[in-house]
Amino acid sequence: MTIAWYDPTNHHVSTDKNDPLFTPLGQLWPLDVQRTWVGLTPEEAQAMMLAMSSKNKVKKLSESTARSTIAMMRSMASHIPISPFHNMASDQMESLLNEVLKHRSKK
Repeated sequence: MTIAWYDPTNHHVSTDKNDPLFTPLGQLWPLDVQRTWVGLTPEEAQAMMLAMSSKNKVKKLSESTARSTIAMMRSMASHIPISPFHNMASDQMESLLNEVLKHRSKK
């Protein structure tokens, strides 16, 4: 289900496909409610789902899983122009991960 339209020519987003601020010959991209993950292999996606599953016992988060999550968020931010939150959140996650790794190496 398309909720908005994005014009990559002038970076304009609108819920109205006929918005006059869209460039006349610009290609409009539909922005949908649900999208597939971008930038993960099927194995990485499956590992992420297992790690996030509420049926599993709480496990320590591996560095590779954390880095996959960060990469996924950066990939989403580069493909979904209405979500700048993902860039900021991935930067914060990466700094937290580096702190945890630094703390682990001291032990």
